[in-house]
Amino acid sequence: MKYYLYLSKSKVEMLFPQIPKAEKDNIATELKLDLKIFSASFKDQVEKDTLFSMMRVVENYIEKKEAVGTIDFPGAYFKGEIPMTYGIFKDYGSDLTYFKTETEASVLILIGRTQNIVGISNPETLLHPEAISPNYYFLKYINRILENHSDIISFDESPWTPENLIKILNKSVEQVDGPTQNLSFLAKKIYHVEGIGKSKNIILGTPLYVELKE
Repeated sequence: MKYYLYLSKSKVEMLFPQIPKAEKDNIATELKLDLKIFSASFKDQVEKDTLFSMMRVVENYIEKKEAVGTIDFPGAYFKGEIPMTYGIFKDYGSDLTYFKTETEASVLILIGRTQNIVGISNPETLLHPEAISPNYYFLKYINRILENHSDIISFDESPWTPENLIKILNKSVEQVDGPTQNLSFLAKKIYHVEGIGKSKNIILGTPLYVELKE
């Protein structure tokens, strides 16, 4: 049983219909899921049990068809299980959920839309009012990328370079003492630069889901 902390409904809605029916049926049978739940059309309020089952099918399909990487060696999709710090930044009408961790070789920041938090009854408890949040325009820009399901940020049109974008996010995260828990995730890579010399790799991604582990 999975205990989801974060689950991207918009990514399920985008990816699930793209899976061929025969593949869906095979995966559902393999996972012992009720095929009837997939016959319902998407509405604003999708039943959580249905959404969770659809995510399991999407995850299974991605793992079968894509070269899923790791934190240190991410592919287009990558996954991992590791202690992570997480929380929410907010400035006026825009906010952003983040998950951050480091390995010996890499710094990883996952960013997502706050409305996708499903495992906490009151996400406002994850706000860090004492921290200097990225400003409204920065958060708005990041959210626009996430809403458009962009795989790659077009830095030609961005007021921020890749390095500045990561630096702003990393500096904001470093200011706060958010909860750290053992989490597993499946994410889509947005940006990856390999470290030079003693510097670490930097990976920016957006999660399909984040799951709380024991």
